[in-house]
Amino acid sequence: GADAAAVAAAAAALGPGQRERVVLTGWIDEPARERLLAGAAALAYPSLDEGFGLPMLEAFAAGVPVVAADAGSLPEVAGDAALLVPATDVDALAAALVRAVGDERERARLTTAGHLRVRAYDWATTASAMVALYRDAVGSVSVPGRRR
Repeated sequence: GADAAAVAAAAAALGPGQRERVVLTGWIDEPARERLLAGAAALAYPSLDEGFGLPMLEAFAAGVPVVAADAGSLPEVAGDAALLVPATDVDALAAALVRAVGDERERARLTTAGHLRVRAYDWATTASAMVALYRDAVGSVSVPGRRR
């Protein structure tokens, strides 16, 4: 995205032994994303301003614990199924990742909560909510000559 150059520069600035562990994939297709999630110990999602947070739902569905920023829509989408940290606090992010990966009880809790949370966002429920929203919006519009 727009921050690709900054991300590449930050990765290049890492010290020996760390730089080699960073893989910048660019765009990936759905099968590759599924393989990456299946092998992930956790999803780190430190977005500064997110409109929804679909990667969290994908991780929840895959049984992957999530650590996310407490910014934008992420807290609302995550509910209690993710560890939320201040978006710019790298120490808090690191500590939460250690907890999500290393604490078996917390990992199990996050995985279970994620599976439950993702159910609230199934397509049928989402589509019904959108239809209701559109009907409400159309019903509240005044059109000259139209009776309500």
